[in-house]
Amino acid sequence: MEKINDMRQKIFLKNILFIRMFFALIIFFLFYFSNFFGGLIMTGILPRFFGLCLFLYELYNTFITISNQDFEKYAIKPKFKNIFTNRLNAIILLFIIIIFLIPIYSPYVIKIISKNNEDDVKLLTDEITYGCENSKEKSKILYDWFLLDNNNMHNTYNKKYLLFKLYPIHIYTTKPFVCIRIIGHKNPLFIFTSRCGACAEYSLFYRELGKTANLTVRSVHNPGEDHNWDEVLIDNEWLIVDPGWPKYNVTPEFYEVNRKLNVSYVYAEYPNNTKIDVTHRYTKLANITIITKDNIGNLLSDVDINILSNNYKYEIDTKFKTKTDDEGKNNILFGGGEYSIVAFKKDGIILYNKINAKFTEDKNQTIEIILNRNMLQNINFLLNNYIFKIFLLLIYALLLWVSISMYMSFVKLRVI
Repeated sequence: MEKINDMRQKIFLKNILFIRMFFALIIFFLFYFSNFFGGLIMTGILPRFFGLCLFLYELYNTFITISNQDFEKYAIKPKFKNIFTNRLNAIILLFIIIIFLIPIYSPYVIKIISKNNEDDVKLLTDEITYGCENSKEKSKILYDWFLLDNNNMHNTYNKKYLLFKLYPIHIYTTKPFVCIRIIGHKNPLFIFTSRCGACAEYSLFYRELGKTANLTVRSVHNPGEDHNWDEVLIDNEWLIVDPGWPKYNVTPEFYEVNRKLNVSYVYAEYPNNTKIDVTHRYTKLANITIITKDNIGNLLSDVDINILSNNYKYEIDTKFKTKTDDEGKNNILFGGGEYSIVAFKKDGIILYNKINAKFTEDKNQTIEIILNRNMLQNINFLLNNYIFKIFLLLIYALLLWVSISMYMSFVKLRVI
């Protein structure tokens, strides 16, 4: 009987070892493959290193213990009753809630800080432009404030050694060490506090400084090729200022010639959020007629069209969205290059298709897209729903907390 009990105890403890290793593996996968959650979840060197070390430790511990049959170092009963009640788990839960809900509450914090920065930005602008005699001098001296060697701003574009990321928070091993990015194009005055970012932050903050200095400035956005800059109206001419590169007073052709790529779609945004299409300033245009039909040849009206650029990287959203008219057609003017055209119609089950196309500048082209019922796209649209992402975020945080709590409970099996 004693041998049977001893065998049962060893089997139980062996199972506990595998369960601990299983939860360590869950934690590792949650950290390492977090990009599958749509960018809402933390990633970076630190979370991945923590998850990997935890799993490797449990793997090693399980192998050594089972190989040596060294079960005497374990107690018999795990303390499951403390998983949700002890003080340490409560602290873990609070920490996880604070960290994982950053994407939800940070927009409100950023908005408040941006509003509070208005007076300080005015003082900064007055200080920078003091003594300037005309608009061009102002535009140049504001540009100089952004230069990369003056420590007024820190450019994080393609910055290596990202320790931790949970948007909008980024933590690096070098300056700026901690950067809180703005969300979209809203609340650009927050950049006065963060003093970091990529070309989008540079462009938007230059625009706000220019507006405060009584300049006519618009931020220019080329999402498909992942760049942003500014234009300042000087003597009825739009002067190009690119503080994020940095470049001053370049020609519109600069962005195709120097980057050696096609420009797809470019729009300018004024401080009052008015947007205008300025693609014609930066590239020659292709005249594209898009026709959408169902799988039996009927024209489909009110079909959403989204164009993804393959000019710089694979399928970057150009932010160009339109719809077909009552006759199932839409005429657009677009820069030349390689594109993926996404067409979908929300009609019960979603009708969908995505095709690849090449736009040729100074040419008229007709592109026909046949839409089909697609269950996978119904799932995809659900995953892109903001409310669903928040729900997924909460489930992720809860799963991580339970995993860590369970793991900690199994750790208590060790005899100290």
